[in-house]
Amino acid sequence: MEDDARLRRVADAYESKYGSDWHFEVRDGAFHGEEVEALVYEVVPVTAFGFRKGEFSQTRWRF
Repeated sequence: MEDDARLRRVADAYESKYGSDWHFEVRDGAFHGEEVEALVYEVVPVTAFGFRKGEFSQTRWRF
């Protein structure tokens, strides 16, 4: 993902959920922390499967 505006929204969501330890600056299409540079990828699902514990049951979702 190289759209810095979208990456900023993702970085803000991480920090909102996990706290200031997960603060990242966004530049050049990546997250930049104190000691780390992290590339961010978008994964779009096509099919997902859900399984129940215990008695047999399963569900499939297609997107």
